[in-house]
Amino acid sequence: MFRKAYVTATIALMLVVMGAAMTGCPQDILEPYTVTIENLGDVEFNEVIAATHSCAATVFREGELASAALISLLTESTSTALEDALNSMDGVQEVYVAGQPLTAFNTLEFTIQGLPCAQLSLIAGPIGDPQFAGLDAIQLPRDDATRVYYALLYAPNDTNEVEALTSSSTMLRVTITKN
Repeated sequence: MFRKAYVTATIALMLVVMGAAMTGCPQDILEPYTVTIENLGDVEFNEVIAATHSCAATVFREGELASAALISLLTESTSTALEDALNSMDGVQEVYVAGQPLTAFNTLEFTIQGLPCAQLSLIAGPIGDPQFAGLDAIQLPRDDATRVYYALLYAPNDTNEVEALTSSSTMLRVTITKN
């Protein structure tokens, strides 16, 4: 009887550990992250939108069709449709909308919540231009670490597929710190 209980308890513990390893997220507690965006260029960006999400959620992806909500942000300079789409998407943990432009050579800082295994996507659309600077599903730092990323420039092509613009320089430096 003791041996059977021991084997059952061992198997149950293994399943819990394997489940945590398979999801990559040992806990389901949202943690705060500080995001600092530095505009390194002389371009003004309209609404800056960021979201923490699981790997199952997609905000944009190079080579895939741009969503109607992303097109709306780029053509109408309004974030409402993209914010609504993100808030209703499975796997999204928190959405942040700046509510103000990020002007040339300025900095924007905010706090966003996410699971320790979450990813962050960010979109900043230049005013009056269908291009945007973005980060696509980058891993949030773990263990009180800081990570620095440089956003690439993207634009929908003639068929609305998102393409990276390799001929242009990076305009946004994004620093993410686990609080």
